[in-house]
Amino acid sequence: MSRTARIVLGLVLVFALLVAGGVWLLATQGASSLSTPSFDLTGDGPPWYNEQTGETAGPDWVDHTVPFESTNGCGSENYTSSISYQHGWYVQEWSGPPSYVDGRYLPSTTLPKPARFTGWSRPDERLWVNPADEVRPGQWRFLYVERADHVERWPQANFGCA
Repeated sequence: MSRTARIVLGLVLVFALLVAGGVWLLATQGASSLSTPSFDLTGDGPPWYNEQTGETAGPDWVDHTVPFESTNGCGSENYTSSISYQHGWYVQEWSGPPSYVDGRYLPSTTLPKPARFTGWSRPDERLWVNPADEVRPGQWRFLYVERADHVERWPQANFGCA
């Protein structure tokens, strides 16, 4: 068998193994596992309400356009809670390596003047973003969580679930 034929045969075998693995994954995990995050999909707290559109969603995972708060995010013990919103994941009271987040958590701060209300709220929370913090569409360095008596600044985590 020529060298070229061996290379082609090897590539065909690798491709066949990849296809077989994909078929096995779909058969055992189902197609829905491809479109949902790989973390616990049970949210914390009451449902979210969008004051601008009237939409009610959650607290469990819906999609990236609806806030999703969870204390079980990626199973890390380095934060108190986390909120996934649009294309960012934000953590409260981060205690892990500083390089894993994009800034510091502030337990009490004021909203920046250009801050924009996302529309999403719950009885004790309203979510805000600062256009100056946007790193790409739908992703900011910080998410501001307004509570009845204070505002918290949650940094974006720059690592994801395994």
